[in-house]
Amino acid sequence: MAVPKTIQRSDQHAQEIWKKTHDSAVETYGEGARAHRVAFAALKHEYEKKGDKWVKKV
Repeated sequence: MAVPKTIQRSDQHAQEIWKKTHDSAVETYGEGARAHRVAFAALKHEYEKKGDKWVKKV
């Protein structure tokens, strides 16, 4: 699994959300774009993209 650069630049909690959700989605859908979309959708519940990283919503 290649973690996107924007996730790598984000805080640890954001990274954990993305990785755990992505791993679960891979088990369900297989590796690929769909797993990435599911992981980003989960991340967007608590984070928003600002510049080149994800930050906690206020």
